[in-house]
Amino acid sequence: MATNLSGMINEAGNDAVIANTRVRAMNVPTTFTDSTGSVTLAAAPLGTNYIDGAGAPQTISGASQTIPANALLNGVVVARPSGATTFTTDTAANILNACTAVSPGGVQVGDYLPVLVMNDSAFAMTMGMGSGITSANSSTNSLPANTSRYCQFRFTNATPGSAALTMFF
Repeated sequence: MATNLSGMINEAGNDAVIANTRVRAMNVPTTFTDSTGSVTLAAAPLGTNYIDGAGAPQTISGASQTIPANALLNGVVVARPSGATTFTTDTAANILNACTAVSPGGVQVGDYLPVLVMNDSAFAMTMGMGSGITSANSSTNSLPANTSRYCQFRFTNATPGSAALTMFF
């Protein structure tokens, strides 16, 4: 299949992830100075992959539930708790497997999975962490009634069998 160059946008010099595949990134450490001093960014030969959700939002209803990896991978989860309850994420291993399946470039440490969690009920809910997931929040993972919040899941270990993520909520 030939590529139609007339419809392409020139992104030279920009890191990009196209169809969840890394296409270019800095491959040497980079140092810059700002008002706080000098900072060195490590080389990222494959770039950072923001694994974009693709699919219809998934609704999860009832009492305590597990939010499966495929629902997180869709990018939008509509939660409808039947009372004040905890909805727990799938395990880090399952999330890694799901992300690897849709990322031909693979998953590496530093990659993100952004998910919009919508609480579509009159009850507050708490986001629980599945095995291998830690919370970056020092206070609470509570989501009040009829509100929404973006979660960022960052891979801190992308090795099968040892997968780990940090959830920023």
